[in-house]
Amino acid sequence: MRFRETFSDWDDVTAPRVMWETCSRKILTMQYIEGFNVDEKEKYEELGLDKEAIAERVAEVVARSIFKEGHLHADPHPANIFVEPTDEGKGWRLQWLDHGLYQNLTQDFIDNYAMLWTGIGTAQENLVKKACENLNVRKPEILSNILMSKSLFIPHVSGTDMTLGLLEVMGEIPKEMVLVLKCNALLKSIQRELDIPETYDRIIMREAIKHHNNVTAKQAQSNPAHSVSSSPWYQIGRWVPAFA
Repeated sequence: MRFRETFSDWDDVTAPRVMWETCSRKILTMQYIEGFNVDEKEKYEELGLDKEAIAERVAEVVARSIFKEGHLHADPHPANIFVEPTDEGKGWRLQWLDHGLYQNLTQDFIDNYAMLWTGIGTAQENLVKKACENLNVRKPEILSNILMSKSLFIPHVSGTDMTLGLLEVMGEIPKEMVLVLKCNALLKSIQRELDIPETYDRIIMREAIKHHNNVTAKQAQSNPAHSVSSSPWYQIGRWVPAFA
């Protein structure tokens, strides 16, 4: 399974093994895993597990899938991300389930999605507008509000304008973006259930800005006359030094 192979270098992220000897054309048999859905808040308290660390790892899985692998598990609802207690309950491992819906991402999409998050995270409206133009989105204020569930630097959008704008945006965005936005919404719902807001946004911003800085650095190497400075990464509520 590609997901198991991709994350084989992370000890705390995997997927159940397929038991090929008991599979057929109509039956898929997988390894039995004991654990709980990632949004079951009471289980963290019962077992003494760090919900913030686990939520961060979930976000890091998605960020790596988007910006490094270009192959995204597009249905990460809570029942598809299982927390498996390990070391007699002292540790944990994430088991990602239901691998029937994936989205392959083109390099152009990845670069523009990284530019979009970089613009939002560093309050550079020009980057947001450029990324949206490249993604065929004519209302950057709507898309940025969809991603962040709030307006950071683009004027506030009213409820009516948001509804109408959402319908327009969903009709013009690339197919890749549809499932990425679905993934974005599902993970935000998980962090809300766990009472740890903005974890996903912070991780995605960090990795998006790293990717965008790498892209601009490569462009500068190939065309020194068109050098572009890198962006600092933004953590919700405060500025921090550039993330290498």
